[in-house]
This record gives sequence, C-alpha cells and structure tokens, in this order.
Amino acid sequence: MPPVLESFEMARLPQNLVIVGGRSPTRYAQAPFPDRRGRDDRMTGRILDRRRPGPYTGRVHGKLAGILAFPLALILAGAAFAEHSIEYRYTVLGYVKNARGAPQPGVEVALVREKTGFAYVGETDASGLYVIVARLGDESLGETLILKAGGHMASLTARFDPGDHSRERGTHVDFLGSRSVERRAAFPATLKSFLAQ
Repeated sequence: MPPVLESFEMARLPQNLVIVGGRSPTRYAQAPFPDRRGRDDRMTGRILDRRRPGPYTGRVHGKLAGILAFPLALILAGAAFAEHSIEYRYTVLGYVKNARGAPQPGVEVALVREKTGFAYVGETDASGLYVIVARLGDESLGETLILKAGGHMASLTARFDPGDHSRERGTHVDFLGSRSVERRAAFPATLKSFLAQ
C-alpha cells in the first residue's frame, strides 16, 4: 500500500500513484500502469481516505455498530441453537473392550459419513466408553456410517423416525475384541447414564 501523502510534492510521488481529489492530498488510488514485465497492474478503483471522522461522526458510528451488533448476535445464536437441536443430532456411543471384556481406555474412535467422508472423532474414557455426536438431519435417514475403533470397524445405517423431534437419535455399538455388536435398544439407557455423570 502506498504511503499517506503529507504534502503535494509531486517530485516525491511514485510513478503509478495518481491524486484522486484536488482538495485532500491524503486521498489516493492505484492507477493501471504496466509493471516492468508489461502486465497490467489491475488495482484500479480503490480509493482510500485517511482522514479521521469528526467527534460527532465517530459517536454515531459507535452507536450504530452497537445497535446492529445485538440483532446480529441473536440471529447467530438462533442458527447455532438450531444446529444442535435433536433433529440435527445423531449420537453413537458404546464401549471398547478387549476379548476378555476389560475396558480399553484412550482408544481413538471415529464415525465416518460414507456419503461425504466427513469424520467425527472421539476417544474412550477410563471405563472404555466413547460418545460421538454427529450432525445428521432428517434427510440423512438410511445413510451408511462407518465406525472405527482401534484397528476394527463396523458399518452402520442411520435409523430414526424423521417425524420425531422429541427423542434423541442414535445407536449403541460395543467393540468386544475384534467384533462389533450393535444394541439399539440399549442406546437410551446408556445415554441417560452418560448424561447423569
């Protein structure tokens, strides 16, 4: 960006700088002059004004910004809340245990949407429990999900009632050694137990 012009000394102006306004020597714009290789600069139309606003103008801008910030915050908060409501949430939870039934803490668990390739990642706690919350809306009914834990994987199908926006959606999948077991009926009780902690 060119320096702010303090005076009208034409001898000090760079070759590609053009004064835009005759009254204020601090207004400038880049003019389309070719550079050394003969290409066009293309930085036309930018007019910068370095003058400071008067005290009244500054107060008006400050009040206007405050007035506009509040409704904007409400709009953004509403959009964020909608993304985390039940109809956009699908929870996959369960336990990762070895073949003898001992919990496996610290195991990375990933839920991958086959349709998009997007992965939701979690980790097991000391009891081997993992909880992954994915963003799946009503349109995701029947979508294939891949669940990976350690070196093992399971293929799941997103099943829920798209008309029911009052109950949590999800499934319970346990990894026992190298095999996975989906227990959909255990999902509500496991989720309730997790949320009570």
